[in-house]
Amino acid sequence: MAAHDPDEAVFGGADGLTVLRPVIARAAELLRPGGVLGVEHDDTHGAAVPALLAADGRYEAIEEHRDLAGRPRFATARRRADGDRPGPASAWQTPSS
Repeated sequence: MAAHDPDEAVFGGADGLTVLRPVIARAAELLRPGGVLGVEHDDTHGAAVPALLAADGRYEAIEEHRDLAGRPRFATARRRADGDRPGPASAWQTPSS
């Protein structure tokens, strides 16, 4: 991969999410209310990426999806229809929470 992808795409900082944080924020600015975002990620970030989407506050219907081998591989989220961030009481939870 390193011969084909830029370093920034392969090595995302200490936690592997440095590149993704501004992508999530910028997508929220560009998406219309109700628009959908899909984010592919490393299988070790199955909980972290949905948590980042939830922490942004402008997404709802956040879901983690698995690949054919059963590993967490991508997340989807919908831009909140009201376009606003929720109040401080809102939180994302996994189906097992």
